[in-house]
Amino acid sequence: MSRRTDGEGTVYELKPGCWRAQRYIAGARFSAYGATARIARGKLAEKVKAHEAGVRVSGQPQKFGDYLDTWLSETKNSLKPSAYLRNEYAVRLHIKPQLGQLRLSELSRGDLTSFYAGLRAGTWTGRPLSDTSIHHVHATIRAALSVAVLTSRVAVNIAAGYPAPRMTHRPKVLLDKAELTRLVAAAEGDPLEALWVLLATTGMRQGEARGLYWDTVDLSLGRLRIRQTATLDYDGVSMDADGFVYLGVPKTSSGRRTITLSQVALRALRRHWEAAGKPTHGPVFVSPHTGRALGATGLLRNYFHPLLKRAGLPPMPLHDLRHSVATLLLLDKVPAHAVSDLLGHASVQVTLGIYAGVTDELRSDVAAAAGRWLEAG
Repeated sequence: MSRRTDGEGTVYELKPGCWRAQRYIAGARFSAYGATARIARGKLAEKVKAHEAGVRVSGQPQKFGDYLDTWLSETKNSLKPSAYLRNEYAVRLHIKPQLGQLRLSELSRGDLTSFYAGLRAGTWTGRPLSDTSIHHVHATIRAALSVAVLTSRVAVNIAAGYPAPRMTHRPKVLLDKAELTRLVAAAEGDPLEALWVLLATTGMRQGEARGLYWDTVDLSLGRLRIRQTATLDYDGVSMDADGFVYLGVPKTSSGRRTITLSQVALRALRRHWEAAGKPTHGPVFVSPHTGRALGATGLLRNYFHPLLKRAGLPPMPLHDLRHSVATLLLLDKVPAHAVSDLLGHASVQVTLGIYAGVTDELRSDVAAAAGRWLEAG
């Protein structure tokens, strides 16, 4: 026999002396058991109250900061180093200093509101955080509390559904054909000339170029295979004691791909190979100054920025070189699926989403062409 009471869900007898009370709230099912319907209903009411208040479900009172330390430790090896470091950075620099002393069970949405307002105003650091940075901090809190719910430390994730700031994207610096040509010309004779030509013709990610090894390069066939990418270890270090970069796998299966080289890129890479003594293994690109692997920061500061200055081009992130290549290829009417394959995107939809402005322009060209058919008829 089951009974339903407004606001209390369903109560029914499983077997003599065992009743179950059940209620759905926002898609989540809450259940409680008791010897009578009244006992089961009372236990369910306590669970729902705990859920709505976000109180701790089990265990001893714990400070939010202590829980975050535990969470970071337990999730470390299940995340890529870059993701773990982003969480660790947010916890260490922002979350623990301001929220760490609060009890996990007492953390409220009001605390989040005040915390984010302080970050935006620069109350604690003296430097206001951007909406994008606050978005990342919020994502860390939300991820940590989701685990707290799963492990019954709290009944509800107060950060889920919270209206956190949206990420804002800076305008990309896109080089046109003349500017890209100037960049390659300025790199002529540079010890890393082949790197710049490769990036300017393939749109490779800088991590893929730094993680490129000679045994994945086939100069006779004019192609190379992307099988790994330079990354960080869990301590934020980019290379080991012997000067070799830490290697990881591309972020998607599509990232593992074969790239056919243009003749200009192949000639530059062959010259680089000959200057290096025709090696058969080891990293393709190393620091001209130290002979060690190229770190991401050092590549940007010591080599890319000076190259931009020599070419008379504005400062730009190295990743914008990849965007420039993709944009120019699409504007040259190279099919989107071919550009997607070259860039190693998960799907052509990803490519079309990133370069929506370019594809809108191409759609206009298609519409104009279709109109000319009718006009010609």
